[in-house]
Amino acid sequence: MKYSLECSLSETEGNYCGQLAQIQAQIRALEEQLHQVRTETEGQKLEYEQLLDIKVHLEKEIETYCRLIDGNGNSCSKSKGFGSGSSGNSSKELSKTTLVKTVVEEIDQRGKVLSSRIQSIEEKTSKIISGKTETKVSF
Repeated sequence: MKYSLECSLSETEGNYCGQLAQIQAQIRALEEQLHQVRTETEGQKLEYEQLLDIKVHLEKEIETYCRLIDGNGNSCSKSKGFGSGSSGNSSKELSKTTLVKTVVEEIDQRGKVLSSRIQSIEEKTSKIISGKTETKVSF
């Protein structure tokens, strides 16, 4: 009887050791996956920050070109950017103004301009966005 109990105990310990080894292997695999996800997420975060910096830089360049072309920058499409850095909960209204100028000239067969007119169409759109924002901009 003692021998059968010892065998049963030994068998039970063996089963539990096997289960423990399987669970530890699963934990190691999940920890490795978690490490990979964290690494990928950090890489995506850095890429996002770089793209955001590029976007802000390009918006400033576009605004500069619009001012140079128009003199005051009113006729170019604009959208409000993110600024130089902020964080917190906020609601922002993003607006876009598009001004389309069409020049219509009536020209005779010799190429002489008989009449000229400029038609301007201004289109404004706005969108309210709310949520938590956090941006970092470095140049």
